[in-house]
Amino acid sequence: EYLMVYWYLEYVQTSLIENIHQADKSLRDGFAADAAAAAASASKVDSRLEGTESDVRPSSSRKGKKKKKGGRGESNSSNHSNKDIARLDTPLTPVQTQLLIEACRLEAQRSMCRGLVRMLAGLISQGLIKVPGGTTGSDDDVEDSTRTCLPRYNSLAQIFEQRFAMMHASPFPPALHFADYVGSMDTSTYNPTALYEYSSDCFASARHQAANVISIGGITDELKREMTALIHAAQTNQVALMVVCNASSPNDLQVSLEFYIHRVFAVVKAKSKAKSNP
Repeated sequence: EYLMVYWYLEYVQTSLIENIHQADKSLRDGFAADAAAAAASASKVDSRLEGTESDVRPSSSRKGKKKKKGGRGESNSSNHSNKDIARLDTPLTPVQTQLLIEACRLEAQRSMCRGLVRMLAGLISQGLIKVPGGTTGSDDDVEDSTRTCLPRYNSLAQIFEQRFAMMHASPFPPALHFADYVGSMDTSTYNPTALYEYSSDCFASARHQAANVISIGGITDELKREMTALIHAAQTNQVALMVVCNASSPNDLQVSLEFYIHRVFAVVKAKSKAKSNP
């Protein structure tokens, strides 16, 4: 179940990140438009003032003034565009700061989900985690010996529909179906090593984004604790991946999922069966 939960959560977080980026773009466009309007207004005032001065100056002085004004105007237009005005070195507004914090937080969480999805898929493909019906959970693949894991359902398809049926009541993001999950979880073209390498990269990205949230400053103590726990969980999963990849045989390992570091993102504990059963 955790595999499909993290898979769906990654999709939701991606949609939220896209919304935040769109909101940030709208803010920047608004700032650029305001700056351009202010510049245009100032330019009109300057023109009127120069027109008043030129009425009482000799023609030679007028020409000199125009040349000087033209040089100043050319320099401004060549060095700054409307987009450049929005990106001048000015402090972020409180709204922009909150958008930045939220974007980094969601990026960290999405990277954790991606890493866990790839990691769990690799562990399942090696038989280190037993899942009734594999990653697709068709009715025919569920053996009697594993039906006790699904006391209320006959297949993972039913679990999926029960878990995410509520998403159909929300217009955003568009709800996904079990067929979407099955289609995206086809790992037949990937070997476990490739999945583990990509998973480790995702955990490294999660650590980086969580560190960015902490470095911004002005965040709540609760958010700081959450990001610190996420960094710890990502590091722990990277170590677990090293243990799995360095094992002589998957059959020598005992793997379990734990939540002692982060309340949402699991950490994988991988240890030798020989050490666990002396």
